Amino acid sequence: MPCKDITEILKLRLDDHGHLSTYSLTKATCGGSVGQEDLLIPFVKGIHISELAELSPQEFIAGHTTDNDLTTFLYFKHIKALSLGIRALTGGISASASDATAIESISYDGRELEVSAVLKSTLGTDNIKSCGCG
Repeated sequence: MPCKDITEILKLRLDDHGHLSTYSLTKATCGGSVGQEDLLIPFVKGIHISELAELSPQEFIAGHTTDNDLTTFLYFKHIKALSLGIRALTGGISASASDATAIESISYDGRELEVSAVLKSTLGTDNIKSCGCG
C-alpha cells in the first residue's frame, strides 16, 4: 500500500467480562503507531465495551485537557477508533470488508478476546503528508 493510504488497524483485547484490557492503533501501511499506539489506555483500561461504544470524542476531549492541538486530534482519533471497532464487533454498525470499519479477525486464548479491525478514514486526508515510511 502506498504511504498516503491512512488505513489504520485497531487491535483490542477484552477480558471475559467485556472490559478493555489493552488496545493499539497503528497504520496499516507500515505498522507505525498513530501517535502513541495505546495513547488512551490510562483513561480507558477496564471500561466495559458498552460504555466505550457510546463514548463521544467531543465529551472525552472536553473532560481531558490537552496541551496542544495535535494531542487533541490524536485523542479524537483514538476514541473514534475504539468506538467504531467495538460497535463493529457488537453489531452496532455494518462491518464487512467493503465498509469503512471491518472486523479482520477475532480470537480467544481462554482468557481474553482479541479483535482486529480495519479502519478506513478520509478524515483530513487532504492535509496529511506522507510520513516517509513507504
